[in-house]
Amino acid sequence: MTRQALPLPPPVLVPSPQRKRQRRKLKPLVISMGGERQQDIIEMFSHPAMAAHFDPPVFSPGIPQRELRNQRNLLMHAGRAGILPPAEWEALLRYYGCDGNGDGGNGGGNGDCNNNNSSSSSSDVTRSHLDEIFKHVPIDSEHRKGSEYDKRMHYSKELWQKAKGINRGRNVLAFALAHLM
Repeated sequence: MTRQALPLPPPVLVPSPQRKRQRRKLKPLVISMGGERQQDIIEMFSHPAMAAHFDPPVFSPGIPQRELRNQRNLLMHAGRAGILPPAEWEALLRYYGCDGNGDGGNGGGNGDCNNNNSSSSSSDVTRSHLDEIFKHVPIDSEHRKGSEYDKRMHYSKELWQKAKGINRGRNVLAFALAHLM
């Protein structure tokens, strides 16, 4: 009977300064409404132990989920996030007298726009107002999925109809829209 030689273990590679792999630091994206929490996060990531592994965080403005309860604010946030068709977004901006960055052109940053076309102080827009806003906007049904009923209406109207019933999922929608902005 012949003996088989045992396989040799793989050679141990000792890292040399030339072979040492450089690790990239992680860059955290933080959704924040600002204030004390944002300052705490900045301080945490500036600590030497964290700074060795992380770049300074990038902050994105958050969207309070309560702002998505009414139609106008939902559609304005969706437009800023880039999920509305361009023609519908432009029609909304014209109707509300906004410049699209959320400050209504006055630098306020609170999302209020000059709505000369609204007859009420409420920010909710009725269905007839949406019909008026999108009267001259064509419906793009060939690039959309869904039922034939959904394809016959403007995307903004479909979004509002489906968003009305999300209730507890509204905070997830706000978080997702904030990530897209």
